[in-house]
Amino acid sequence: MVLKELVIKKTPYKVTTKLQKDFMKICKKAEKHKDVNGDKRNFDCETMIYNNNTGETSNKDLKFMTTWYKDGLKNKRLDWDKYNNYF
Repeated sequence: MVLKELVIKKTPYKVTTKLQKDFMKICKKAEKHKDVNGDKRNFDCETMIYNNNTGETSNKDLKFMTTWYKDGLKNKRLDWDKYNNYF
């Protein structure tokens, strides 16, 4: 019996625009902030960039998330009502 080797190619996320760079910076900062992310959860910042590059997430959504995280850092908590109203 011959076993075929399974090769999984990972497509890495690639930050290509200023908007994506700003999002990654603020998302990582919010992810590490003890008041905003007290449970130390993964915010999956890279997936948002990947989805933006593949067209699954719009620039409008990325702008919203960037602003939402900035407000969360400023207020030391994420405003889930604002998030739920947007999505």
